[in-house]
Amino acid sequence: MAAFAAVAVIAVELTYPAEARFVLVVFALAIVGWTLLKIDDTVVALAAVAALLLGGAVPLATIPVTLTNPLIGLLVGAFVIATALTRSGLAERAVIATIGNVRSVTRLFHRLALLIVATAFVVPSTTGRAVLFLPVFLTLAASIRDVQIVRALALLIPSVVLLSACASLTGAGAHLVAAEFITRSGGAPIDYARWTVLGLPFAVASSFVATSVILGLFLDRETRMTAPKLPSISRDPLRSRQRAVATIVAVMLVALLGATAVGIEPALVALMAATLLVIGPSRALTPVTALKAIEWKLLVFLIATMLMGDALIASDAARLVAADLVTSVDRQAFGNPLAVATFVSAIALCAHLVVTSRTARAVVLIPMLALPLAGFGYDPAALILLVAVGTGFCQTLPVSAKAVALYATLKQPTYAPKDLLLLSAVLLPIHLILLVAFALVVWPLLGISLQP
Repeated sequence: MAAFAAVAVIAVELTYPAEARFVLVVFALAIVGWTLLKIDDTVVALAAVAALLLGGAVPLATIPVTLTNPLIGLLVGAFVIATALTRSGLAERAVIATIGNVRSVTRLFHRLALLIVATAFVVPSTTGRAVLFLPVFLTLAASIRDVQIVRALALLIPSVVLLSACASLTGAGAHLVAAEFITRSGGAPIDYARWTVLGLPFAVASSFVATSVILGLFLDRETRMTAPKLPSISRDPLRSRQRAVATIVAVMLVALLGATAVGIEPALVALMAATLLVIGPSRALTPVTALKAIEWKLLVFLIATMLMGDALIASDAARLVAADLVTSVDRQAFGNPLAVATFVSAIALCAHLVVTSRTARAVVLIPMLALPLAGFGYDPAALILLVAVGTGFCQTLPVSAKAVALYATLKQPTYAPKDLLLLSAVLLPIHLILLVAFALVVWPLLGISLQP
């Protein structure tokens, strides 16, 4: 299969420059590795970058530039901050305190969903957020002891974690890839605050829809209106270290949202906050713990995929493929913004069935779907945003996302694969409509329109 993909690229595009053909061959092989082979996604990405380095498509000088990309620093800082919140006990205490006085299961689910959305701003990976809420889930499950409610709760947490990631630039590695592609395709740079303006409305809307669907599918009306038995709320005052962590994180969030406006790099804000949490007077983590908190594998994968994206653009391969696709397709087929938004949304939503890594999905779909369609007169930034947000839907199978697998494999009985399939069958068409509505109505009001 890999050899066929390589030969196909060479045979079809003999008119391309040698470097562009080489990059496309490597890219095709990476796609095969991500979709058909049981090889770690990071290993595949590193092998692709090694091939591009040996072939000269990625100059060695590009690597230090990518390593110092501000987005990487922002992600590193977020990892440390998220760990400080978890280890200090603030995260679990805040969740229990917020949901502790609800009078119905419906209110419990909606309030919990809003809290999960909020964590997208301080925890930089969906897996990390799923882990963050694991003790909360186990505490609630032990207190509620209703099999149906526990199953719905287990479905709610990973679903909202995945769908709400688009609220924050650091919510998923795919967002950083998308922001980089937007800048390289000539769009205005997307900073932390700008991404929040664009992503938060969809995160809230999609999370509300998912919560309502889970409640309606898996709980009857009587159960939804029942007052759940919840764990008691701690009345003990916050310890000095907890107050320090809370203050640092609160100041950081405010500073991140306004950093670019006053000429400060958001990555610097996140790294300063992380430094205070490690070596400050009320430090919450040791340096060793902070280093362990960073998901190095995710960072390596992200850097590798950024380098692959650079090679696609620098070699002119992305532009050549886009131009060929535009000339080979009847312009009337993609002359309607509704048709384009529907087509891109459908591909982005279903891609998780083929490529399990969300970042890999973004690396594949942006140059091979978003950029070619931009050749029909559409704004590449709008198409890239649509792809990045759409790839957040990945809860059809336990293997579709680590967050889903985590809650499916607990000793505490949760949900079966058939429950995920039922949920996905209902949510996917709804999210298709939601994505199209945002692409055609909401995001144009916020400054990003399919038709510039």
